[in-house]
Amino acid sequence: VERPTGTKRKLYYFELPLVKGKVWGDYSRDEPKETGTILKGPFGNKTENNIFPTQVIAGKLEDEMIPRIRTGNYSSETGVIRDVETADQVDIEWTDYEKRRYNKYKIHNFMRVLRAKEKNQKDVVVFLQIP
Repeated sequence: VERPTGTKRKLYYFELPLVKGKVWGDYSRDEPKETGTILKGPFGNKTENNIFPTQVIAGKLEDEMIPRIRTGNYSSETGVIRDVETADQVDIEWTDYEKRRYNKYKIHNFMRVLRAKEKNQKDVVVFLQIP
């Protein structure tokens, strides 16, 4: 997966694992200069797939996203599991609950932030969410 698709210079690219019998669906906007990516895949059971498919979201990092995750109001069974930051990237893993259709689901989240190499560029985030 690479974005944007309509230019020679790419903001980012990444590879996703392939699972026999499963297909990633691309829900991104179909525009050549689009920098965001939304992919969903049916990797859980039938009920989970209808309510919460596995998702990969990528694009430019929102300014307050990292502090919001680090200081989130988590319950006793959820929260940040791993938080590693270097000059080039940030990796955060955490769990949280989300309510859908009268039920609460525990969601496992992985986020990698790739720091921009130039000052006029934005950092890029790749975010994986698994029910």
